[in-house]
Amino acid sequence: MKKISIIFYLLLITFSGFSQNTFNLHYGNATRNEWNQQVIETTAGDFIAGFNTSPYPYNAVFLKISETGTITLQKQFDNRVLYGIKEKMQSYFCFGVYLESPDSMSFFAMYLDDNFNIISEKRYQIPDFKNTDELRSDKAFIEKNDTFYCLVSRGTPTTYGTHHPHGYYFILSEQCDSLKSGIIGSGSVTPYGICQNPKTDGFLVTGSDFDDISGPGQLGFLDKDLNFIESKHFAISPYMFFLQIDISLVGENIIAASNDLGTYQSESQISAVVFDTSMTTYAFSRFGKPELRCNAARTNGLLVDSFKNIYISGTVGYSGWPFQIDNNWIVIAKTDSLLVTKWEKFYGGDAYYDACDMSLCSNGGLILSAARYDENLNNNEFDGYIFKVDSAGNGPLLSDTKKNSVNVCELIIYPNPGTAEITVRTASQALGGEFILCDILGKQVFQTSVKERFTSVSTNTLPEGVYVYKYILNGKIKETGKWVKAKK
Repeated sequence: MKKISIIFYLLLITFSGFSQNTFNLHYGNATRNEWNQQVIETTAGDFIAGFNTSPYPYNAVFLKISETGTITLQKQFDNRVLYGIKEKMQSYFCFGVYLESPDSMSFFAMYLDDNFNIISEKRYQIPDFKNTDELRSDKAFIEKNDTFYCLVSRGTPTTYGTHHPHGYYFILSEQCDSLKSGIIGSGSVTPYGICQNPKTDGFLVTGSDFDDISGPGQLGFLDKDLNFIESKHFAISPYMFFLQIDISLVGENIIAASNDLGTYQSESQISAVVFDTSMTTYAFSRFGKPELRCNAARTNGLLVDSFKNIYISGTVGYSGWPFQIDNNWIVIAKTDSLLVTKWEKFYGGDAYYDACDMSLCSNGGLILSAARYDENLNNNEFDGYIFKVDSAGNGPLLSDTKKNSVNVCELIIYPNPGTAEITVRTASQALGGEFILCDILGKQVFQTSVKERFTSVSTNTLPEGVYVYKYILNGKIKETGKWVKAKK
């Protein structure tokens, strides 16, 4: 039997003046993949991470992690796929899919105490559910006045993924009792995100195919009991906001972020738009470039803090999920309330990553999770990867044990290896420097000033081999690394 290990890397950083903790934890199963669905900080200051395992039978695994990086509690719940977790006074409400068999599943809600013991669990059938259907949720749930509003969709797998022709909602008590359930709108909606309506006591839901309006990038207006009122388009282009549409509030305005597929899915970018309930657009921005294949985080890649700062995260260099041999990065961008970038950071470059979730921490930092695949270490299995950065997006300093650190960059090049052309992607706060490319002997072969976030460099005439690049900003080397010119 192949030995497969699951590795959770957790890297914690606090504000200056506090101690910096860097640590990694190994947690594995010889026959399983694991990916993080959600990671949150609790009111007690520790962290709860919820993972799902594959292949079938799927199980949900909960970890409690102390501030110093020690796993203090772990528990597995068989035959469940977790969708969301919410803390309530050191107890936890969670929901997802319960799998009675490979062909039969239902919606479940659990209420756990602080030791992950089940206080209450209820299961509910989806109307007209077929064995060929799939249930899923894109973190479309919200808590209000001790009541939980959960949105799910069911659909039939197709050649291009899963089509979701029916959307349902469950309104649940803390004890998981169903207060109300039903179909969203006409029933053909695909719900992705939910937030409070800033103008009423109702809710706003992002998705597609509401009522008689078809297509992606729609905002559904629901009342306080999730009864459908109307829907409107908010997408700037017909290919925006097709999948993984996260939504939040910036004061009384709305921020939505998602994938922008362009004409073809290979042109994916992360797009964000700020607008109000009358659909007036105040700001729009794309965080990526088609060639870089930027995808929004799978569970949640959008946050707004109490100062109206916006945080957007996703995957740069996305090429499928999860077993890919090309190294790529996780990106975080911090903007103001009108999407003007304050800083951008790139994490990784040493393996293939797929960003999953992001949460705010009480000290002003962020904790993020991703699936991670390293072709040099992993044999058809992927790891959970969790890391925490400070309020400036900084991770721990590189140490002599590199696996204890996270590689944080403000400049990356792609593709690597490459052939005729590379793109130099520079964080907005690091513009104005010089990009220099040298051969392995140190001879300079190219130099250019970097004035834009995306700089194209022709490498067509360079011979195959290994090159070293460096980025000089304000007279100092800001970034350095290797680039490989591959065969055409």
